[in-house]
Amino acid sequence: MPASIVISINAGQWHVSFATEDDVIHPRPAEIQAELSQWDEASLHAATIGVDRGVAVPAYASTGSVYAFDPVQKQRMARKERQRLRWQRRMARRAKGSSGWHKAKKRVARTHTYANNVRKDFAHKASHALVTAPGVRLVVMEDLKVASMSRRPKAKTDERGRHAPNGARAKAGLNKGILHSAWGRIRTYAQYKAPRNNVLFLVVPPHHSSQECAVCGHIHPDNRPSQSRFVCQRCGQIDHADHNASRVIARRGV
Repeated sequence: MPASIVISINAGQWHVSFATEDDVIHPRPAEIQAELSQWDEASLHAATIGVDRGVAVPAYASTGSVYAFDPVQKQRMARKERQRLRWQRRMARRAKGSSGWHKAKKRVARTHTYANNVRKDFAHKASHALVTAPGVRLVVMEDLKVASMSRRPKAKTDERGRHAPNGARAKAGLNKGILHSAWGRIRTYAQYKAPRNNVLFLVVPPHHSSQECAVCGHIHPDNRPSQSRFVCQRCGQIDHADHNASRVIARRGV
């Protein structure tokens, strides 16, 4: 019997939450790391998955697996976003505190809840697939500071004290893409699920992972001629840019 049960309502939906004891003893990350440190490099590479997180593709694994929202989810979330904007405009036109204002507010909350549920479901499924992949013992991601990356840019002024362009509109689009891709949730869920499956979860520095060749280690901006294409200027290796980055991340983890 749980010590407490919480019943809540959010955007018109009822929820029940409670906690129970888990009798299964899972290995600690330090214990898994101690075991893997005894492996030779080739065996560890074979049991490692690197994950590159991006806006266009939320998660690209070094195994070649791609984790992204399906077309139906994208279509429905886009429709919900249009509905949210429409109801926000209606809410702004109505007297604050009126029945019409409260109705519009509830509709806005429902659209937020739908998108949030889709992202949460996606992050759970992607993280589960990563830590339960056949033969995997190590999952590696970049140590991305999502909160800092999605922060609003500071206002800029010119020499006369007037507001100057600060790239806020472009940054807002990037921020939206980062949050939409569920980077933080994928990491959080994979991190707690990994030990339960006897898998070690690590994060590595993200610097130049998109410009580094996974084969020879050469780093150069010209290695990335486009968003999705990687061509090493030294060894000539050609790969999808996100797949190459995930292989670099895996190598850094090993």
